[in-house]
Amino acid sequence: MSYKDKKGIARLLDRYKPFRSLSRLVQPCIPSRTVTYIPLGPNFGRKWCAGESNLSASLGIYEWGQVRRFSKLVHPDSIVYDIGANLGYYTLVASRGMRVYAIEPNPANLVILGKVLMLNHIGNALIIDKAVSDLNAVAYLYPATVSPFSQLDMAGESGSKVEVVTVDSLGLVPPTLVKIDVEGHEDRVLAGMKRTLEEARPVVFLSAHRYNYFPEALKLFPDGYRVEKLDKLTWIVFPQ
Repeated sequence: MSYKDKKGIARLLDRYKPFRSLSRLVQPCIPSRTVTYIPLGPNFGRKWCAGESNLSASLGIYEWGQVRRFSKLVHPDSIVYDIGANLGYYTLVASRGMRVYAIEPNPANLVILGKVLMLNHIGNALIIDKAVSDLNAVAYLYPATVSPFSQLDMAGESGSKVEVVTVDSLGLVPPTLVKIDVEGHEDRVLAGMKRTLEEARPVVFLSAHRYNYFPEALKLFPDGYRVEKLDKLTWIVFPQ
């Protein structure tokens, strides 16, 4: 079977709802310590914690179109901020650049993220165990027991306590590419990186969690940015 054929199958499975239902049934049957090689996509040949993830990531078809487009934005000299790194699937792609900062507050995700980087001997990635917003504070993740997805509650008093920072306050090497996927908190992340957007002018790969979000988000960018709409919930914002 050619790679083109495999790619077509991968795209079909990623969009095929019965496969997603089947994967949810199969996943609990995979032993938690299972490690596999990813057979498809930009992470082809990388090791993955199959027993602690989902079947689509283990097969290399997770967010097929988005991941492939993201991979084309990563260059040998890229400095990438992966905000909402989750288990590290995008971080692995970004590690083909010069440097990647994997920013993730969820304690359960951090354990797997660290394993993924260690298994693949990734030496140019730094994990930052903080949440990102528009102010420096302390907040809570909820639901704290659910992995890999959780949301940041700035006003709550229950869940997993985390340190919150702004991108502008991190003091890292300025980014050339920023991926943001933070379960609906995207506008506050952008509000906390105004100086970074103005001075570094990175490309922003932005995933949203509501359909009417992007017109609001664009108001948080400085002048001179243009938009590429990848799909209804994923935009790429380029500096001009």
